[in-house]
Amino acid sequence: MRRPHLPSMLFSLAALLVAAPASAQDPGTGDPRERGKALVAGLERDPTLLGAQHFGIVLGERKSIGTGTFVVEEAPEGSGAAYRVTSTLKMAVGPASFLLNAESLLDAQLALISSTSREEDTEGDAVEKTVKAMRRTPQGWVLERTVNDGETERRELPAAEPNHGDLPSMLLLSRVLDTSAEREYVLRGIHWDDGEEPVDGGPAQAPEPSWQDVVIRSTPPAPLSYRGAERQAARVVIEREGEEPTTFAVTPERELLAWWTGDRPIRLIKAASAEEAKQDLPGPAGGEDAAAAGPKQAVVRYFEVAAKVRPVDALDEVMDWKAVKEDLAKEDPSLNDVTPDLFGQLMKQQLSGSDAQITQEQVEMVAAMLQVKVDGERATVAVPGQDEDPFRLERRDGRWRILHFPH
Repeated sequence: MRRPHLPSMLFSLAALLVAAPASAQDPGTGDPRERGKALVAGLERDPTLLGAQHFGIVLGERKSIGTGTFVVEEAPEGSGAAYRVTSTLKMAVGPASFLLNAESLLDAQLALISSTSREEDTEGDAVEKTVKAMRRTPQGWVLERTVNDGETERRELPAAEPNHGDLPSMLLLSRVLDTSAEREYVLRGIHWDDGEEPVDGGPAQAPEPSWQDVVIRSTPPAPLSYRGAERQAARVVIEREGEEPTTFAVTPERELLAWWTGDRPIRLIKAASAEEAKQDLPGPAGGEDAAAAGPKQAVVRYFEVAAKVRPVDALDEVMDWKAVKEDLAKEDPSLNDVTPDLFGQLMKQQLSGSDAQITQEQVEMVAAMLQVKVDGERATVAVPGQDEDPFRLERRDGRWRILHFPH
């Protein structure tokens, strides 16, 4: 009898925080470019922006996979800047990890003047180290990038106009807006594009850097679930041309509570301290009835058993052993002679006698990415990349049961 197939969940942690292509959105009415110019022209040094902020990096609904710290200080005298922003991001899931240390200088209008960063991206034994330095010169902008102590790549973009497209600028811009009503602003940022593409049938080259719109949309405060409580927070959505939007949740007191990119399963949630940032968010009680809760919870229970987080008998809550047996018998006719009860016992014995097929961290990761479609009393739950063979479930007497799993 075949063992249930559990998909490999290898992924790039850094990519989950990097925006990917998205469709264009309605630009709205009014004159957002002039509004953007007026916004930054009216900014002055603001001491209320200074201080340290700690964030927990949360996968899905509650699992902590890292921390982020952003410290805003007055810029060193003689630097020509108003603020120095020091950023540290640390993430890890299983053998994959990502570390970022960066320092940025911003002017009083929150435009970038210069930045330096060091990234370390690890996947098992493979480690990639990247050093970047970006600065504004009288002639324009310069980016220097070095990977694994190799040759430094230098790229230039003419025109030294203000650049509001980098994360430190966006973090602070989200806190200075008037969010009492819906508004839209347009500023400018740089699209460097580190990827390479074939040019005129020749060798691959990195596309030329270019200026892009930075569109900022704000909506009035609305309820936000924050660390087990309800808070009022405006949504400030910042979108760079051709990329997914990044959303910042900001209170009327200009406190940044959380931010995330598009529909990605990772969010940064503000914490009261560096220690709290490391902790999981509050979760449901351990005795939750997965079959009654919904199709996603039923599938998560299946993975929890595979990870040996729960005993194998927990499968009885969510599996329709008769339907699963009949499904597998299409490929293995010998199962036709096995009763559903015996089939269930054999499946559970197989899981009991084997090592964990997935880790608890991977269960959290899978749960955050499951794609659920409900059609009346039937549902499918798919792991990304396996849409053609999803879990199939049916609700009977208010309880969801798995009829088919990917194999």
